[in-house]
Amino acid sequence: MGKDDTTLPSGTTLLIGPPTGAQLSDEARTALATAVAALPGLLEAHVPQITAAGSGSAPRQVLFLVLEDDARAERVLESLAPRLKEIVPAGAVLDVLPLTLRHELLPAVRNAGSRIFAAPQRERPWWRFWA
Repeated sequence: MGKDDTTLPSGTTLLIGPPTGAQLSDEARTALATAVAALPGLLEAHVPQITAAGSGSAPRQVLFLVLEDDARAERVLESLAPRLKEIVPAGAVLDVLPLTLRHELLPAVRNAGSRIFAAPQRERPWWRFWA
């Protein structure tokens, strides 16, 4: 698995959609879903394809991890890294971006229809009206 620390300029428009000609096989997506299911604090995981508008670069798959809070991001990424090395094919790049439920990209990520994991819904006590 390669690493690419590309930084996009502020204001770059990202085009997010379902994977087409995806880098990850169905087997790899299944293994990825199994790996992320074991992560504490993970609410959802999606693997859409993204491209930066006007960049001319090829579309890439990105693993979006929807977390309960930002504080968990570093720990989650550290625990997932060894599994990603086993799952992602040699030479392929899979960007990993942690998001929270309030992140502005989340609706577009969800609309891409590429969810590979969703945590079971926890029931709130009948008396609790807030989050």
